[in-house]
Amino acid sequence: MANCPSFPGYSITESGEVFTHRKRFGLGNGKGGGVRIDPTYSREMKPYKGWGGYTYVAISINGKCRSIPIHTLLLDAFSLWDTSRKSR
Repeated sequence: MANCPSFPGYSITESGEVFTHRKRFGLGNGKGGGVRIDPTYSREMKPYKGWGGYTYVAISINGKCRSIPIHTLLLDAFSLWDTSRKSR
């Protein structure tokens, strides 16, 4: 299992299973609280088929839910390719 540097709090296995290490905390009454990254916490995320037959997972980036293809997470975690570069 490898961490995804561009997506903090998420990791992926070589076979494409995505895990979150983001754990909710709060007051218990629906007010306040938030999310913290806990390396000891691990929950497998449920993938789904999306547009074009690609497999996606829904992850949270800066508090907003985004659908990210699993192949993007694999590239981010297991490649030496610099994902911080912007394509033209």
